[in-house]
Amino acid sequence: PDTASIDFYLPLFGVDLQPLATPTVCVGDSVWIRVEDALAAYSSSIQYTWTPSSAIIAGQGTDSVLIIPSNTTTIRVDALNSHLCPDSIETTIAVEIVDAAFDSIDLVCNTSLALPFINRSTSNIGNLNYSWQASSGASSTLAEPTFVFPDTGTYTVQLIAGTNSICPDTLEQLFR
Repeated sequence: PDTASIDFYLPLFGVDLQPLATPTVCVGDSVWIRVEDALAAYSSSIQYTWTPSSAIIAGQGTDSVLIIPSNTTTIRVDALNSHLCPDSIETTIAVEIVDAAFDSIDLVCNTSLALPFINRSTSNIGNLNYSWQASSGASSTLAEPTFVFPDTGTYTVQLIAGTNSICPDTLEQLFR
């Protein structure tokens, strides 16, 4: 029997987008999002279209965009190479929101120098850790501490909410 072999060239014309690390960010942070085409060696002139365009600050039409998400945002990129082969990919950027807030209880006829605090902090990440500091030197990691002040006067109280988060928030208030 006769044996024949034929060599042939099989071109790869597709686009195969690969996402790079998607970070968790804090409210107001900007972040660069980038994709790579795993088949870039086989084609050229990729056109990128990122959506939603309202989230994009810079980079539309390239493989990287700068965005400032205000809340958890899904970003999509559509790519079209020189052979008109499409691909698309989505990635979600998680935004941590921590808002430190507190009040004190107004004690009528207060006869002590103790002042309890009500924690009104909010977050979209679940349970928060707290760090309280008072200009009197008092400190606490309780959610709602009571501080005993050394004398009457004006004191600064600081709350850091989300000490276990990448996005802690700080609030300082004066109390008389």
